[in-house]
Amino acid sequence: MRSRLVALLILPVLAACSSGPAPAPDSGTSRLQADAEFLQRRDGSAEREYERLLQNAAPGDRGPLLIQIGRCRLGKGDAQGAIAAFDEAAGSSLPEPLKIEAWYRRGLAHNFLWRPDRALVDFKRVLDAPKDARESAVKSDEFLYRLGVTYLRLGMAAEGRRCLDQIVREHPESSDAPEARERLALKAIYVQIARTNEVTATRRASEARAKGLSVEVLASTSSPGDRLVVVGRFAKFEDAVRELDRIRGLGYTDAFPIP
Repeated sequence: MRSRLVALLILPVLAACSSGPAPAPDSGTSRLQADAEFLQRRDGSAEREYERLLQNAAPGDRGPLLIQIGRCRLGKGDAQGAIAAFDEAAGSSLPEPLKIEAWYRRGLAHNFLWRPDRALVDFKRVLDAPKDARESAVKSDEFLYRLGVTYLRLGMAAEGRRCLDQIVREHPESSDAPEARERLALKAIYVQIARTNEVTATRRASEARAKGLSVEVLASTSSPGDRLVVVGRFAKFEDAVRELDRIRGLGYTDAFPIP
């Protein structure tokens, strides 16, 4: 089962599988089998099926298949492999919505690798695309959330908060709205080491302090009753990323930077 880290990031990775497969002219049984594996989140099996189809694909079929291969790789946590697939897809002959999707999902993969600067390059391509094509490629609330978090990671607080506030105001029923509110409430950049109830959070914080970590316990605005156990505060996102390996080395293997 994917952890909460995966769900939040990639921001990224859950979004890699948040919509149906990219359409392709190939509608035969083999493609249907590959899509079925993908929709069941059997990413490794689906990737193999798509790669097999790619070997004999017509030029017009390659781009959509490459997008699916990238999504499978991102779902497995292979962000580098996903970027390679999205690079090739973006360079192929694609309808505009699929080209936008390739940019968007490549941005997700860069965020997975803690590269918000590269993610923003692709997200700006998406942002500059025609509105109709963009909205047919990715849901507006999904894109706004990931764009907003990317801005925050780059220290562009005003731009990031504007995106997140727009989700809360215009898409209050979105599955990303609670997380948008949570990130709006953050006062700094942290590394999250646990999310749990108040009693357990207090205990986990004490254990972390005993290991030499500077820890705070924050109330969650997305899940009332939950507490976030965080290390920080960090002035820059890259400072949190540099500290991440040390924190994980102390046993907090699911730790990740927020926002």
